[in-house]
Amino acid sequence: MTPELLALPAVQRALLSRSQRELADLHLRRDILRLDDEGLSQRTIAELVGLSQPEVSRRLKRRRLASFEESPREIILHRAVGDCTSEQMMQRLLAMRMTSSPPSADAAHDGAVSSSGNAAQLGQAFLDGLLTEKEYDQLRGQVKTVATGHS
Repeated sequence: MTPELLALPAVQRALLSRSQRELADLHLRRDILRLDDEGLSQRTIAELVGLSQPEVSRRLKRRRLASFEESPREIILHRAVGDCTSEQMMQRLLAMRMTSSPPSADAAHDGAVSSSGNAAQLGQAFLDGLLTEKEYDQLRGQVKTVATGHS
């Protein structure tokens, strides 16, 4: 997105809403898994989270794609909604092991990125206007290729 577009108040509001929705979905996904781990029925989980039982079932079937660890995108989204400062976001991201392995075949169908291949999340966050060019360049320098282990 161009700086001119990002400067529009309506665009800023839309990006904030999108980030809030995406974070809420990540939290909901984890809540469904935790409720299932607690032994609640799919029907009860569906009632609690406001989804249909078939949707809860679909989400539980994708359990292996879910992670309880924060992804780079999630950390970036927390900054976008005001949960942390830019400095805190960068500290957390720079402390992560960044690799460029591609998503697994399963992840490609779910829109997820494998936990070991998070460079794509940085690129998408930049394209979505969630990272500045300076932040993106600094983080990109931390990415290692999985095959060679080199930057």
